[in-house]
Amino acid sequence: MKKIFLIFLFLSWPHFEETNWATTRFEAFWKSTFKQMTFREPIDFLPYDIRIGYYEYGGSNYFNELDSFLSDNDNLESSPYNSSDLNFPDIANKKFRKMIALEIDFLRYNFFKDKQNVVDIQFGFGYRLYKNINKVTFSNGDYLNPEFNEFNVNGTFIMQFNPRYYNYLYYSSGYTRASFYDNNITNSEAKGSGISNHLGLGMNFIIPGNQEKSNFHYGVELRLSSLNIDNIDEPNNLSRIDDFNMESIGLLFSFGVGYGGKRTLGDVAYSSMLNNNYIDAYEKLKLYKKSSRTYNISEVNKMIQFSKKQIPYQLYNNAMAYYDDGEFKEALKLLKKINYKDDIDLDYKINSIKYIIADKMLNNFIKIENEQSIDYRIQYYNDIKDISPKIRKAVNKRLSILYLQKGDYLLGNNNYEEAYEFYMYSKTTGEHNPEQIKIKLSNLIIVTLNDAYSFLEKKENVIAYEKLFFAKNIADNNNEYISSLMNFLNNRIKTIKSEKIKERMKAIIKDKETFIPTQIKKEILIGDSYIKVVDILGEPLDEISRGKVNSIYKMIKYSINNKIYRLFFKDDILIDIDFE
Repeated sequence: MKKIFLIFLFLSWPHFEETNWATTRFEAFWKSTFKQMTFREPIDFLPYDIRIGYYEYGGSNYFNELDSFLSDNDNLESSPYNSSDLNFPDIANKKFRKMIALEIDFLRYNFFKDKQNVVDIQFGFGYRLYKNINKVTFSNGDYLNPEFNEFNVNGTFIMQFNPRYYNYLYYSSGYTRASFYDNNITNSEAKGSGISNHLGLGMNFIIPGNQEKSNFHYGVELRLSSLNIDNIDEPNNLSRIDDFNMESIGLLFSFGVGYGGKRTLGDVAYSSMLNNNYIDAYEKLKLYKKSSRTYNISEVNKMIQFSKKQIPYQLYNNAMAYYDDGEFKEALKLLKKINYKDDIDLDYKINSIKYIIADKMLNNFIKIENEQSIDYRIQYYNDIKDISPKIRKAVNKRLSILYLQKGDYLLGNNNYEEAYEFYMYSKTTGEHNPEQIKIKLSNLIIVTLNDAYSFLEKKENVIAYEKLFFAKNIADNNNEYISSLMNFLNNRIKTIKSEKIKERMKAIIKDKETFIPTQIKKEILIGDSYIKVVDILGEPLDEISRGKVNSIYKMIKYSINNKIYRLFFKDDILIDIDFE
């Protein structure tokens, strides 16, 4: 039968209602790459962002000539300078159309951070300085060396798919003041002003800062720019430049400081789901849902429900891994935790593997049980018998035998009450031999009666009575012989003890009378309560208690006039008095 279970388990495992958050390799790649920051913190604020760049430029048709940006081609189809001056310098050579730039963006703020975190939309201000690297000379010695100072308003649209970097789209528009050349005669500049526009695509890498929420970032950006200047003021009534229309392409290196953009507990949970750790994901998602700022709540709820549904299967898979490693106890711990509903297949698998584990634990222990103490064997079998109903009968058979053996051991050590308890344990297994237990109880009754006779000979009447009482309780029928003997002994005790006890108690009272208030009744009799005796005699010198079967026996001592008196109680009722 075990082999059938095993074959079924390993042929079908895990083909039940278990599914993964990512069902294909492509889906896993997509989610791990582009959705691992689904619940991220938005990038809230960038105090500053500094860029150093290199530009090449041309006229209004320069973007159609971008192939020249990475080549040595000096052909310039369009010039940024619109000039009617036949002596205007030739700038077709690329070296005259190179610029360096320094840019500073500051106070870029995400005004939509409380609404969504898919795209970080930031607005801020900026300043930009860019100028030609090389000069070109007019025929009169003036130098054409353009320089631009720009103030702009900018917007950045950030997409972050990874905690280590983000991509962004950048746009700015601003007012630009330009200086084109210096006139040697008047020692003045040709100036102009106009509107600039910039479009950039970049990537920034993130380095966590020393501050908890701030990050240092750096990266590169590809920039397309345009500048249109129609109003140009030239010195000495010159008219060299009618207007200036520039298109440029640049490559920039940037660095700065930002706040936000960190993974949240929701993102950690998302990674756990991709790794099929739905237990961890479920707990973290519940905590994330309770956080102060939560995004994509519908996705959170969806993931919580999905994780909750998959937890039983994860626990089962983990249990099977422990089973494969031979760690049966750990496997059982996980199997007990599984809370499943309406899954017949999973129910069958769990019960089957429980039976297989229990059967292996039983058979493995049988091989070595003789090396263990009887108490350890009893404890071990009790631990495993409830693992599976299918194993319970076999375990109870062994327990029944062990209980009898334990009872025999206790009987041999004159511990009759506990011996009886273990004989009764054997009956509770349901796998006992009634005739065998009957024989055990008969032997117990015989030795108990023998003890009773022995105490009778010693005139230990109370102890003998207790022995007879025990023997009567464990007998299968109302034994008339034991009952009559008990009645005889009881009467004997009463007649013998009554006067004896009275005399002893009178002696005790007399010895103690200086310590006993006069208003307290001074007569102590068999049947008096423990509390009454203590009220009369005071706190005892010593007290010993012992529980047997369903009763509690107590012995207290008093030292009165150099005599040690012993008072015996059963269930706090006085049954005997003696002295040393």
